[in-house]
Amino acid sequence: MTTSPLYDSTHQHLTTHLTEALASQIETLALVVVGISQSVSAQIGKIARALPLDTTQAAKEQRLRRLLDNERLTQAEHYQPLAKAALQGLTGQRVQLLIDRVLLRNIHNILVVSIGFRRRSLPLAWIALEHRGQSGLADQQALLGQALALLPERVRVSIHGDSEFRSQELFAWLRNLGHDGMLGVPGRTLVALTPDGDATALATWLPNRDTVAYLNGVYLTEDRLGPVNILAWWAKDDEGKPIVHAVMTNLPANWQTYRRGSRRMWIETVFRDWQSGGFHLMTVA
Repeated sequence: MTTSPLYDSTHQHLTTHLTEALASQIETLALVVVGISQSVSAQIGKIARALPLDTTQAAKEQRLRRLLDNERLTQAEHYQPLAKAALQGLTGQRVQLLIDRVLLRNIHNILVVSIGFRRRSLPLAWIALEHRGQSGLADQQALLGQALALLPERVRVSIHGDSEFRSQELFAWLRNLGHDGMLGVPGRTLVALTPDGDATALATWLPNRDTVAYLNGVYLTEDRLGPVNILAWWAKDDEGKPIVHAVMTNLPANWQTYRRGSRRMWIETVFRDWQSGGFHLMTVA
């Protein structure tokens, strides 16, 4: 039995918010929270060494692995109630939700919604897709709905996603809910200044590599979506070749919105933790 004051307060907090959890689950979860907070690490070995238990390192690591293998632990009962409680301090503020997808071990196709915070992000909801490749509208809406339900009242929400999430249906759905959207569109997309006007490639608005194009009230030739605002800029692909990146949004196409859009990349911190930052889910059997 641990005598750590931090464990005792953590255990009490978990008991208050995880009303559906078993006592044994709360005990182990409290130990893990203490281990992570004391080690400031996502590595199982370092977390185990920080657990307030009088036992061997091997026994501590085994307990952690049993927790990770416990299929009775769920988002709805053991994670999201804590996330919801933690987010209450955001009432009245602007928050950034980030939606993306990661492939783990070339097998598990995971769709994730996180909330951005100080150049990192906190996962709020995720699902393992039953297929390879891109996610569909129904899964995107369901997952975003779960994440939005965890937010406090009176928050201004911006949703960020890459071009996988560029569908007109998703953009309209977010706007109907009263949220702002910053969703990627392919760099090859053609834009027109009027619904029936001549369309031009985004690259024509980017005369040099340092240019950022701010297009307000334009129409995308893919489904003639519009009017929307477009931000476009030059970047490099995985091979180092120049490529146009672009985002459609209802927010004004200006420098402030462009800077805000960079927060979409904060979700990469979650993927790095899962893959190589300590949990090594890429190698877990």
